Amino acid sequence: MGSDEDRDWDFDEAEVAVGLTCGYLRITQPREIADYVRTLTDLASMAVHGVGARQLITAAVATLG
Repeated sequence: MGSDEDRDWDFDEAEVAVGLTCGYLRITQPREIADYVRTLTDLASMAVHGVGARQLITAAVATLG
């Protein structure tokens, strides 16, 4: 995982800031912040790291031939 400077998003309870390829998104509505935090939490729970990630990538490459 990269350093904090490498990521394209940042959030807290007051604001979510996302760097996009064509601009910058700033979310400040509490309901939208909650949605964003819930989505990031869901995605983080699905993330695979280390050996597990290597196994998935190796299997995908083998499948593609």
